[in-house]
Amino acid sequence: MSHGRRGVGKDAHTETFGVIRSGPRRGILRVVRSTSILLFLLLLPVGVHAQSSLDSMLRILPGQRGAERAITLTNIGYETALSDAAKGKVHVDEAVAIATAIGDSALLATCLNDLALIEHRLGHFRPAIAINQRVLRMRRTLKDTLGIAASHSKIGAAWVELVQFDSALVHNQAAERIYHMLGDRVREAMLRGNSGRLYQQMGDMDKAEVITRQAVDMLESSPPGYPKANVMGQLATLLQERGKEDESLPAAQKALELYQALDMWSEMGSMANIIGVIMENRGDGPEALRWFTQAQAWSERGNDVSGQATFLANMAKVHGDAGRLDKAIPLLDRSMRISEENGYTDQLIDALEIMVPLLEQRGDVREALRRYEQMVGLKDSLYVLERVKTLSDMQVKYETERTENELLETRARSVLQREQLARQRLRIVLLIAGIALILLAAGLIVTLQRARHRSNLSAQVIAERERGLKAVLEGTDTERKRIAIELHDGVGQQLAGLKYRLEGLSAQAGPANDNAQDALGDMLAIVDDASRDVRGIAHRMMPRALGRLGLVPALEDMLRKSLSSPGMRYAFESHGLTERLPSEVEIGVFRIAQELVANALKHANASEVHVQLLRNKGQLVMIMEDDGQGFDPTSRSDGMGMQNMKDRARVMQAIFSIERGTQGGTIATLRVPLQN
Repeated sequence: MSHGRRGVGKDAHTETFGVIRSGPRRGILRVVRSTSILLFLLLLPVGVHAQSSLDSMLRILPGQRGAERAITLTNIGYETALSDAAKGKVHVDEAVAIATAIGDSALLATCLNDLALIEHRLGHFRPAIAINQRVLRMRRTLKDTLGIAASHSKIGAAWVELVQFDSALVHNQAAERIYHMLGDRVREAMLRGNSGRLYQQMGDMDKAEVITRQAVDMLESSPPGYPKANVMGQLATLLQERGKEDESLPAAQKALELYQALDMWSEMGSMANIIGVIMENRGDGPEALRWFTQAQAWSERGNDVSGQATFLANMAKVHGDAGRLDKAIPLLDRSMRISEENGYTDQLIDALEIMVPLLEQRGDVREALRRYEQMVGLKDSLYVLERVKTLSDMQVKYETERTENELLETRARSVLQREQLARQRLRIVLLIAGIALILLAAGLIVTLQRARHRSNLSAQVIAERERGLKAVLEGTDTERKRIAIELHDGVGQQLAGLKYRLEGLSAQAGPANDNAQDALGDMLAIVDDASRDVRGIAHRMMPRALGRLGLVPALEDMLRKSLSSPGMRYAFESHGLTERLPSEVEIGVFRIAQELVANALKHANASEVHVQLLRNKGQLVMIMEDDGQGFDPTSRSDGMGMQNMKDRARVMQAIFSIERGTQGGTIATLRVPLQN
């Protein structure tokens, strides 16, 4: 049964990550959206048609039942969520309940997809991930390729909101591979741009620039539209942030042209602001002011309140640099009022940093002091107090103006007394400080020596334990290998010889002797079973594929042999593993994966297992998920299998964790550091 969408498709899109906007203090000064923006941007141009469609669906809803009612409810919830997410969720929750009662997997996947969108819009990112992971499993069962890609993209967007950029990268690249396989160049390019943004967030600016340029090149021949404008704008902001303004300027101009064709006022304002910052850095104040003014006008038309706060401050800075205080200060007042009303702390601090020196220039010391104290309070412990000396000077100046006569009279009467007291206090302070410093130094020396001694002892004990553990594991692996060879070359060869002798006896007995032939046939069958068991044991103890071909082929072989039984499904994805890893890493990761698969089969009663293997920025990441009974973190977890996995992870200096999935099942994550 197909459950299509009326009007706007909610799954035929790609989540795009943030837009950077320039502020008043330096090149690219402020990140307005540093994480992800679910693609409600692409759904904005629904206008009156969307409201008309919503009214129509509300009219027909009372007469509907079953699957038809569920489809209408989830459509109503989705459309309503664009303006009121909480209200939209009520409709989608009812649709999910109906779809669950009916037992229609395709319908349930559609309703859950809409529920995940609303949870994301409400800021409930972990529930959104859990629901999307459930939808992803359902779509894999339904072989819905486009839906699988969309679910990966949504999961990646939610991980970005939780600042888990490596997890987001795994899902983003999974979606990108699907669109590449389907030949969807546009969505592939948008996801490539997302990857560039993720690398930028992780601090790998060189790779971020390379990947973002690839995304731009991929859309070079595509028609104008939002995807092309988005990646071009991303490239402009990235280049500006890296100080490559000669390259950033034409990219920003091109992105602006594309956004203008789409009437995307907020994005137009962002690009105009970048151009204004570049003009200001080049010393062209009038041209910078023209672009900042244009950015402000566009942000007002697009109802971009955050942008208005930034662009007003940028305009004020240009006026202030030119000495036009009468124009600069009112603009800053507007910017600060917007920031205060909407809780934009960063923009408020930016505006205050411009306002304080302008007030000083105007001679309004009292107001300058008040604004400076406001700025310091906002910065709190997160910002360095760059102008403490300025504040002190302003305080002294203000107090001097207010109490000058009193200070002069007091100074005339007590100057000699103060000098004597000052000298006496100085001697006392120096004496106390000297004694305190001596005692403090002695105490620090003793404490450091004791701490160093304890640290050395602890390090020696830990190192000895680690060496012992490593030796035990290496000995275990060596003994496994030896036993596997002996089983294969010793017992295996003996069983082969026995089979040969039995076949000879069968030939000598001849067909006339039925009883002997039956007995020999049974014996041959037993020998064959024993040979297969010996080969299986030898392979499990030391897989030949691991030594000859490497980790990825060995894992694929192990998963295929372990999980190919009826009723079991599995998926394996790998990325970035083009070269062999150190043997101790390959063996350790393989053994942990082997133990996790065994747990999923023996204890969790799982029917579906997904394994992802990723090499990225000096580490190897393995994520294994199953849909079994789940892992109870409150129960004891010191069994032999669990302890073996922890020991192997510790020897590799890896981070290993197992947790229960939100919707059930188990998620195991292994992060192994790799040397370049």
